[in-house]
Amino acid sequence: MVVAFLDLLGFSSLIKRDSVAARDQLDMFHNILRTRFFDEKTHPIEEHSDEHGLRQFAENNAVTSFSHLISFSDSLVIGSEQPDLFVRQISNFVYTAFMSCAEDFNEPIINMDTLKSKSRMTVALNNEYEATYIQHGTAPLLFRGGITAGTEVFFNREGRIWNGELSYQAVNVSGLDYIRAYKLEATGAGPRLFCDKKFLNELTDDTKKAVRYVKDDIYEIVWTYFGCEAGSKSSNPVENAMNQINRRILPPALHLYDYYSKADNESGQSSDRVKAHYQAFVELICCGIYKYIHDNGCEKNCVLTAINKHLEQHHFGWIVSDRELDKFCIKF
Repeated sequence: MVVAFLDLLGFSSLIKRDSVAARDQLDMFHNILRTRFFDEKTHPIEEHSDEHGLRQFAENNAVTSFSHLISFSDSLVIGSEQPDLFVRQISNFVYTAFMSCAEDFNEPIINMDTLKSKSRMTVALNNEYEATYIQHGTAPLLFRGGITAGTEVFFNREGRIWNGELSYQAVNVSGLDYIRAYKLEATGAGPRLFCDKKFLNELTDDTKKAVRYVKDDIYEIVWTYFGCEAGSKSSNPVENAMNQINRRILPPALHLYDYYSKADNESGQSSDRVKAHYQAFVELICCGIYKYIHDNGCEKNCVLTAINKHLEQHHFGWIVSDRELDKFCIKF
């Protein structure tokens, strides 16, 4: 079985700054999961046409490979028996989670503490329900995870006490492979999905194209590779890539990098550690997009030029080149 441990980055800092925003973050990613679960039940994947890749698009946007899911605080533990499908679906989920709040960072950030977002809340009013909006602080919804595979992971039903009543609706997870996934999560900086060779051996060659080497026997799923087609029904790879570069994931990531690179930003949160998270995020985005274009056999120059133009404008101090593709060359 595949087991993944995902942790929401920056949650402990956010809850100190704005507990309402922190609770809203939890609601946001749980809503994504619930919506995907019930959408597939209402409109099964097999009902979608194969034309223009619509069935593949629907499958990537589902959570059908998630056989088990446990949530506690800002963490998720997921079990799966379908490694290849799991890679596409977990990548799509992580991408969608960030994009659900990315609009808040589409412009340069002056002060994160005063940056506000709105969430819809339904409230009771004179025995009727009325939709209203509440303002709260905002923060990027980014996950980092560790993934492995093996037989030493156990999902069990356990007892729980809720409002003084005992029931057996709670679930628990244990086992050496779960511990391995938990430890893999802390491998490096940034919103990345680290995995080991045990998990890698479960993947087909087609899925391994989105995996790159990190160190020793540790690799990572470049989820931004699959993110190029998330939220888009276009069958044109260059169009998908340019959309991610100019309008979707890259601009907000660079604005977050800019903000946390300032030594005097008003929040006082600037540090080499926080900056490293967003530097790794931007690099992950660029590498995923470039590899996606390469694997689809497209002309790379226009995409490469567009990526590096954005990096230069933000004084990122790093460029994307063919050397980045070498990191995807996995040797066994």
